[in-house]
Amino acid sequence: APMCVFGAERDLSTLSSSGLTTRKLHRCDPSAVKAFRSAPRLIYGHLYPSSRLWKHGGMALSISLARAAMDAARAVGPYLNSSFKRRHTVDFKTDFHDIVTEADTESQRILLASIFAAYPESLAVSEEAEGLLDISGSSRPLTDKDIVWYVDPIDGTSNFASGFDHWCVSIAAARGGELLAGAIYQPTHDLMFHADETGAYRNGEPISASSAELAQGIVGT
Repeated sequence: APMCVFGAERDLSTLSSSGLTTRKLHRCDPSAVKAFRSAPRLIYGHLYPSSRLWKHGGMALSISLARAAMDAARAVGPYLNSSFKRRHTVDFKTDFHDIVTEADTESQRILLASIFAAYPESLAVSEEAEGLLDISGSSRPLTDKDIVWYVDPIDGTSNFASGFDHWCVSIAAARGGELLAGAIYQPTHDLMFHADETGAYRNGEPISASSAELAQGIVGT
C-alpha cells in the first residue's frame, strides 16, 4: 500500500491560506502523492474534485484572490467610514454625475497597498487611474499569466459625497480574460459579499439566486 511519512520539510499543499488542510511531506511513495492530489477536498462543507484545485492554481487561487480582495476592502473600511461623515472637495470628470473626491484618491491608495502586499507581481486597473499599474505605479504590457485587479474604491461616489448611504467598495480579480474572484463591501454596515469558484457568500454565509420567474422577482441596480 502507498505510504507517506509527514514531517516539516516540504509543503505538499499550498492551500492553508484558504482554510484547507495542509500536510507536510517528509518521505512519500510516488503513488501516495498521486492519491493525495487526486483526493477530493472538503471546502465550506462541500466536496470538490481535486483537479479543480491543482490545475493552473484553480480553485485554490480563486479562494486566495477572494480573500485578498476582502482583506483590502476591509482595510479601507475605517478610513471610508470616517470620511463619509465629513464634507468633501468635489471635482467633476465628465459631467455633474461623474465626480471624484479626495476620498476616492486616498481609498485607492489604501486598497492598492493591501492588494500589492498580497500579490506584488499583479497589475491593477482602478477607477481613479489610467492604464494597467504595477506595484511601483508604472504601466507595463499585460500577459495571459498576469493577475489583474479591477478596483473601484468608492462605487457610488455621488451618493458618498452627498451623504446618501448607498455606496460600496468593489474589487474583482481576473487572469487571461477570466474573472476569478470578487468582493463587494459596504463599510457603514460591515456588509461583505464575495464570490470565488466555490460560490457566492454574504458575510461568509452561502447565497444563491432565486429560481423564481423574472416576472415574480425583484430586480435592483
